[in-house]
Order: sequence, then C-alpha cells, then structure tokens
Amino acid sequence: MLLSALCLPATLLYSQADAAKESKTEETGEDAKKKESSFKWPSFMTTEGADVSTGFRRQRLFELSFSQVDLGISNSWFGISELMDVAGGITGTSDKEFSIDTYLKRGDLSFELGIFVNPVSVRTRIGSLITLDLGTSFDSNIYFHTSDDTISSLKKMTELGNSLSEFSSLGSLKGDFIVAASAFGAITAGVEKKFLNDKLWVRAAPSAYVPVLYMPKDDSKLEGGYTDGRKWYELKGSANMEAWYADLSNMAAGLDLALEGRYALWPVFDAGASVENIPVVPAFMHKRKGYELTVDFKLPNPDPVVWGPTPPDPGSITMDYSFKDKDGHDAKKAVLRPTRFNFYGIVKPFKSKFVIIRPDVGFSVNTVAAAATFNWGLGGQVNLPLILSVAAGTKLFEEVWSNYLSLIFDLGLFEVDVGAALRGTTFVSSWVGRGAEFSVGFKSGL
Repeated sequence: MLLSALCLPATLLYSQADAAKESKTEETGEDAKKKESSFKWPSFMTTEGADVSTGFRRQRLFELSFSQVDLGISNSWFGISELMDVAGGITGTSDKEFSIDTYLKRGDLSFELGIFVNPVSVRTRIGSLITLDLGTSFDSNIYFHTSDDTISSLKKMTELGNSLSEFSSLGSLKGDFIVAASAFGAITAGVEKKFLNDKLWVRAAPSAYVPVLYMPKDDSKLEGGYTDGRKWYELKGSANMEAWYADLSNMAAGLDLALEGRYALWPVFDAGASVENIPVVPAFMHKRKGYELTVDFKLPNPDPVVWGPTPPDPGSITMDYSFKDKDGHDAKKAVLRPTRFNFYGIVKPFKSKFVIIRPDVGFSVNTVAAAATFNWGLGGQVNLPLILSVAAGTKLFEEVWSNYLSLIFDLGLFEVDVGAALRGTTFVSSWVGRGAEFSVGFKSGL
C-alpha cells in the first residue's frame, strides 16, 4: 500500500539504438569517421527493449537497489498545525483551548501508519528477454478507528457529576473501537520474460515471509441506554484483543507467490493484471498476548416518576464482569499476507515514452484491518530525455487516500528516486494536510 506501487519509474526517451534502426542511409567518408569518433551509449544503457514494468527506465545488465524507505502517516481529524495547538493546549504551553466539539463535526476518527523498507535488492538481465531479481523487504502497518458516536458518548460520560441523578440526562451511548497491526519480513526472487515479439510480458515472484507482529482487527464495542420502561440504565462493553509476535526459537516461515502479465494491444495502450501474495504455505506464530473482556453494568434510574411509590434503593447497582487471559506460548496461529488483485492500463497518447497515463482498479482481501478493500488509482508520468522523470497522481489503497508526486533522477550509473504525498484516511483529509508520506531510494548498476 505505497508510492512505488503506482509511481512509474524514470525513462529514457531517446534511444540511439532505435535511431540507428530508423536510419537506412549509408555513411561513407567524413560522415563515417565522425560517427566512429562520436560517443555512443552502450546498448545496455539504452531503452531498447524497455517495458512499462520498470517505467521504461534505463535497462541495465546489473542493478543494485538499496536503502529504499517509504514512510506514511495520517489521521482524519488533525492537521499538522492543529496537532501542535492541541498538544500545546493540553500541556498548557499554548493559549489556544482544545474543544472536542470542533473535531466531532469531522466525523469518525481514524489513524494509520505505514512503513516499508527495502534494505537491498539486485536485478540482472540475461539476454534481451529474461530478467531475474532478488530482494528483501520489511512492511508494517498500524490502524486505529473509532466512530464519532464513540467520542460523543465518552464525552457525555466524562461530563457526568458524582450523583447518580446525572444518569437521567445521559441518554443512549454507542461506540466502537478498531485496532489492527501487522509487520512482515520477506525475501523475494522474481523472473520476467517476454513473448510474442515482445508484446507479452509476464513475471512470477515467489516469496518466503516471516510475520514479526500480527494483531487482527479488534472490534470493541460500547452500548448504553435505558431498559424496562426507563427504569434501569444499562451499560455494556466488550473487547477481544490478540497480538501475536515472533518467537525466534520457533519460527515457521510462509510462502506466497506474485504473478503479473501485460499485453500490448495497440501502439497507444497496454493492458495488464497482477495478483500479489497468492497463498501457498501459511506462516505460523506461537506467542501471543491478549484478553477477552465483557462488562454489563446496570443501575436504577433515580427519577421517582418512572418507579411510582416503590422506588428501589439508589445503591442497588448490578454488574456482570468476565475476563479471559489469552497470554500463552502453546497456541498456534496461521498467518497469511494480504492478497491483492489489480487491473491496469498503460496509455501512451503520443505512441512514445514521453507521456504515460496509468489507471488502476483492484481489491485486497485478508488485510489485517478488513476482510476486503477496494483500491483504485490514476497517475501520469512525463519522461524527460536522459535524466529526469516526473510522476503524479491520486490513489486509494487499502482505505488510505494519497495524492503523490515523485521525481526520478537517472544519472547513468546511479539513480535517485524521491517522492512525497499528501495522505489521509478519508478523501477530504488527504487534501488538507492531515497526513503525509515520504519515500527515497537509490539504485546503481551497469
């Protein structure tokens, strides 16, 4: 769920190898001597045979990628300046007062954090049709969500006085909390090949992965309201949390597979599809922390009107409570990475690599925070000769919106990729500075 997933890398617009093919004239005398003495890019440094899987980047015989880092964080309520004001108001270092009512108007409160790190990967080309790659990665996500009803209900409870009579004005309460987190390390080996006169491109990449942390969605609930003709006020709550973590002495890695294919239908359009993390063998975790909690709290309405002449003792409060400790090392949990399906197009309006437009649509299943999510994106890229590519677009990926801009500086033996995005858990929040994403990566090769 990252910038690099939809940002096409850099390209070379001008290929001397292509130019040589187009030139049919014979050169003799001084023209031939000039051509022989002029500098030429080696064939493997041109874009001949490049494909959109690499964004028409410079095709190197061998490439080393290192220190690729992508960090994103967002929420649905607070902008950066507002967060500073809130922190200052709470700590007393700012004159601005914090009012929860201001933020309740913005709807549900969500927070997410995503980190992707690719410490090192290598890529090599064998001949003109086959490419091999091998890499490592670390991917982690944290997600929190609660409804505005929850915040309003908690606000009502905090405003109650010490007297039970205050409950007569409490009214109904409703709320939920969702917390989820995951972290995976992986080693991936991939092979790419072209068929049908380079019109068809396919890639297969098996991965061995190890879950470091897995905390499936905890859907905690809170409900409150009057029952039995408003005679009793009942408050119910439930929470069920499990956090599985890696045991270095008892690790069982999983295996999954990624497949992608693309076909050049017309000179201006390629159609592609991919499936990522197809389960083959699940990973297993054996350590967990957790609990299961339920509370049912009931107290009488102090209003004598609802009871008539025989009101109950104001102190007649009942409470049912259960707690189950889930800590242990003898449990076993099968863990799969999210499976992601994507369908996309590559539009080249000028029948060249100068401008590329890419629409994406797909879905993810078995994410740590949801059973299924809808994904889509629309991006464009302009590739300037030899050195620079600029990409921009907007996307929704696993319930996170982002509007990104990336720059790829291709300096021959070295390449630097940098990107930034406005990010949010809602469409509106992604445009008003309530989250951000930054990425950087380096490549080198011949």
